[in-house]
Amino acid sequence: MTAAYTVFPTTIGTLAIVWEGMKTPRIVRIFLPLSLGSTAKHGYLKKTHAYRIPPSPVAAEIQKIRRYCEGECVSFNTRLLDLSCCSPFSIDIYRQEQRIPRGMAMSYQGLAAAAGYDHAARTAGTAQARNPFPLIVPCHRVIRASGNIGSFQNDRALKVRLLEIDGVRLLRKGKAYYVERACILSC
Repeated sequence: MTAAYTVFPTTIGTLAIVWEGMKTPRIVRIFLPLSLGSTAKHGYLKKTHAYRIPPSPVAAEIQKIRRYCEGECVSFNTRLLDLSCCSPFSIDIYRQEQRIPRGMAMSYQGLAAAAGYDHAARTAGTAQARNPFPLIVPCHRVIRASGNIGSFQNDRALKVRLLEIDGVRLLRKGKAYYVERACILSC
């Protein structure tokens, strides 16, 4: 089965979505603006995937992503995600992460513990860095235990913007951003 992709504009920049199948499509990957903007990633998409108009279920998710980026509360269809490339640990982490409500954030340690892995904060962070479905699996809602937002796809400004879209209250101390205590979930 050949994977296909399309690019689409949002208020946070141009994104790309990759899927397999037309009758029963499965979303394989979402590229955020920074990762899409790199020449290597864009060249990779052109060389390895066909540019196509997305089938209806994928088009519906694209519209939800656009609305989400505009600040609207949406419910993504996670059944469309192709989790076959993810480890069982990552799947558990991603499912727990999808339970973090809008307007809230959780530490890597808290996320790991809530998913049943008490001492796996660092491994949970690695799963976040490898998340193929950003926005649908909201890895930007995971922060350091100190409340510092940390980084996100090597673009701290994008993480700040996404947290603001979610309604998370942020404090700025010098160049660092912290999530206000009232917005941090404990497990």
